Amino acid sequence: MSTSSSTSPSILGYARHKVNTREWLDALLCEKCNVPSLYEPQSRHLFDLVQNKDLFLRITTGHGKTLILMSPLIAAQARFEEGIGIMTAPTKALCDQEAACGTKYGLKSWAISQDTLDAARLQEPPIRLFDEVMQAKGIRLVVMSPQMLNSEGFRKDEKMPKFRKSIRWFLIDEAHLTSAYACLSRVGYSSIDLDAMLLINCWSSGKICPKLGLKKSR
Repeated sequence: MSTSSSTSPSILGYARHKVNTREWLDALLCEKCNVPSLYEPQSRHLFDLVQNKDLFLRITTGHGKTLILMSPLIAAQARFEEGIGIMTAPTKALCDQEAACGTKYGLKSWAISQDTLDAARLQEPPIRLFDEVMQAKGIRLVVMSPQMLNSEGFRKDEKMPKFRKSIRWFLIDEAHLTSAYACLSRVGYSSIDLDAMLLINCWSSGKICPKLGLKKSR
């Protein structure tokens, strides 16, 4: 995080500002991250997401991509709302890392993989993680790989009206892997059925993807 940005929160905290304003959001996220200010790209694009705009973002590594991804969930939690954000990341390690970030920012977060599903089933009594997500209150973040996202188990839950209605955000980390011109690790990403998702809220990548064929904004 940078301290050189002109975006700085009031010492009285985000509650001093009108809800959903840029000042409110900047102050909220600074407080959650325990930093004096945000990077300029963060401040600029965070507000786009809170206004429910779709966003494809290319941002340099280390400039707060994860915070931008999670900002609409953090803002919704501060407004005492309900809902689920689904995030997909290419590796189990990265899923664990993103879920840990969500927890650090105060979100109820799950990294769901075959390993965590199996471990939960072996507990006494057995736990079904997707049921645990649904039974939780407030804003929830579920992080999984594209393979898990397309698994029969998740698809079964995703088709349930209550679960489907609860999904408010769909977040793709390392979105350049959806491109036909990306590396071989894109195999799981290529199978994501974007048309079946309720909302594509934010795609992010640290790499340039000139051939994705995405519109600049809408």
